[in-house]
Amino acid sequence: MRLVNNKYMGIKSNQGITLIELIIGMAISSIVIGAIVMFMAAGSRGYQTAQSEISLQTEAQTIMNQIREHVLEGNNTQFDVTDKVLTIYHSDGNPGTTTDPVELIWFNSADHHLYLYNTTMSQKNTVLTDIRNGLTDIDNLMGEYVKDFTVTPGNLFTYDSTGTTGTTITVELQLSYNNRDFSLTEDMKLRNRIVTIP
Repeated sequence: MRLVNNKYMGIKSNQGITLIELIIGMAISSIVIGAIVMFMAAGSRGYQTAQSEISLQTEAQTIMNQIREHVLEGNNTQFDVTDKVLTIYHSDGNPGTTTDPVELIWFNSADHHLYLYNTTMSQKNTVLTDIRNGLTDIDNLMGEYVKDFTVTPGNLFTYDSTGTTGTTITVELQLSYNNRDFSLTEDMKLRNRIVTIP
């Protein structure tokens, strides 16, 4: 019986993969898997950024719509820069009386929320004092993620039959969420006749 050399017969030996081939295969697999992970992470970050921006824009517009609704029905407004409180007066007569309804929109910088308080002219100062001392009931939430809240002009309007004194306020909101910021500014005109506040 004659032995035939496999080399000359064209038959390859099946010895498995070498260590070098294994290392090269693992390196290529690591590169491919790393690229996939980076691609997915970038997509996830982009999605989170877009969601944060949409949340801020929606929240800002919702807050602004609520403020506009209250302002349009008011007879006068006043903004306290120190306490960040917008006072909206509602009155049937001129001048305003102690029983007339008043709405207070307060920005709490501690929890970054806006709150709404319904009170009367006679109770307004008591509620403002409670706000300053942190004694208020804060269940009347108007909005979240608020970074700053300003209204100009801050002073009361004076009744003028010619309308030259103006009846428009400018409300500015700044919101922040997930390291994203959004600002919204809107002019609002009081629809009702200006009432002199005593």
